[in-house]
Amino acid sequence: MPILLQEVFACYETLSLNQALQLPPARGFRDYIAWIAKQDNHKAEEFWKKALKGFSSPTPFFVDTLPKQQKQTWQGQKVFHVTERITQRLGELGKQNKLTLNTLVQGAWGILLNRYSGEDDVLFGAVVSGRPAELPGVDTMVGIFINTLPVRICFNEDESLLECLNELQANQADQRQYEYTPLAKIQQWSDVEAGQALFESILVFENFPVEQVLEQQNKGSLKVVDVMSSEQTNFPMTLIVSPGEQLTLEILYSKERFEDHVIDRLFGHFEKILARMIETMAQPVLNIPLLT
Repeated sequence: MPILLQEVFACYETLSLNQALQLPPARGFRDYIAWIAKQDNHKAEEFWKKALKGFSSPTPFFVDTLPKQQKQTWQGQKVFHVTERITQRLGELGKQNKLTLNTLVQGAWGILLNRYSGEDDVLFGAVVSGRPAELPGVDTMVGIFINTLPVRICFNEDESLLECLNELQANQADQRQYEYTPLAKIQQWSDVEAGQALFESILVFENFPVEQVLEQQNKGSLKVVDVMSSEQTNFPMTLIVSPGEQLTLEILYSKERFEDHVIDRLFGHFEKILARMIETMAQPVLNIPLLT
């Protein structure tokens, strides 16, 4: 998106000034396709089979669902803001412990799923950028790179919050070399029964600098004064997280599965987990409460 916007604005600016357009060179998406064709699918299969071994059914929410006669088919959408204090402390906590904000948020979502499902082995999806660092020029390519991959967290009663988050971040680093693998293939290699979803929720951590691009552009002759976006997924619940002075959470949910007040309550639980996480990293991860 930022690449495309920058080129559109560059075109507008140069044409409005009657100047010749000179865009920087960019690698074609075909080079990424060629790179994928060279990857070792057997190693990817071994990695994902090992990562998902023993996991046989999607993590349930076990929260209020609508009676069949009241079911609605459209998607609900709610936006929430984590307080500035919690957001600031999360940033400080990440720096102190060499953890990304994405890891902290994923850890909190895993804890929430653990509490809602009552299961110590939980799984959800996470959207990754999918741009392999070893492919030169990949940052200038325009094309579909993103992928949704499983994130598995196995909670242990003897494990501290810091140990749990360190393990989560290490697992994310290990899977980076295989993040090109299609989700459909990963699901085939898992122990989850065919035809059943691997997970019921996904987490999207948005860190592409679209706002930054727009701010730079507003110094030129064309000004962007408002930005709106609409997203839709096929999962019962999607959590879209955007960093800033206040962490913004946009929750997309199936109105066939969840009532509106359930989502409000879920956010309250999620924010409470974040608030308790910033108190101490030494606390047992399974002791973090949902309630005030």
